[in-house]
Order: sequence, then structure tokens, then C-alpha cells
Amino acid sequence: MPNKDAVAAELIHWHFQIEPGLVAVYRVTNDRESDPKEPIKLIEVNADTIATGSFEAYGFAATREVPFPTLIAEVTPDELAELRRNGRLPAGWDVDGAKQYVRSAA
Repeated sequence: MPNKDAVAAELIHWHFQIEPGLVAVYRVTNDRESDPKEPIKLIEVNADTIATGSFEAYGFAATREVPFPTLIAEVTPDELAELRRNGRLPAGWDVDGAKQYVRSAA
């Protein structure tokens, strides 16, 4: 089984390549990461997405390229700031403990 951290990093890198408005990605982890059934959880902060005022994570089944289930929530920078300020992120989606990836300036 491939390394989940490496697969997540590759997926994030690919999303930065195809989404020009993507400014940051938070990889949310927990103590069950060694379980292959535990999904990769990403919060994608995208300046080009439409603000909805809600937090919805969309699920994707494991594939050959990403052999782990994946949950991705996409929010605007303002929405993320509001969610953090009001403490309205769903349980299990702690941004403060997440690994942050930012778009390279190069």
C-alpha cells in the first residue's frame, strides 16, 4: 500500500497545478491515519470558488492514482476566516492542527 502522506502531497501538488485560484490547502489528520480506510481530508482555500456560506466536504472513492478515500472541502479565504473565527468547522476538521500547503511564488 502506498504511503498516505506521499499520496496526499502529490494530490495537493496536482490541484495547485490545475486550479489557479487555489491559495492554500490544509491537510487534516487524526490518530487513525494508519488505517487505509481513513480518508485523506483536505480543505482547499480557493479565491476563485463561489462562496456558499457553508462547509461541505465532497467524498471521492479510492482510485488507482489515489488509493485512499478522499474528502475535499473548498472554501473562499473569507469563508475559512469566518469558519475559524466562529468555531464552526465540523468536528474532526481542526485547521489549527492541520499541515498547511501554500502556492509557491515560483
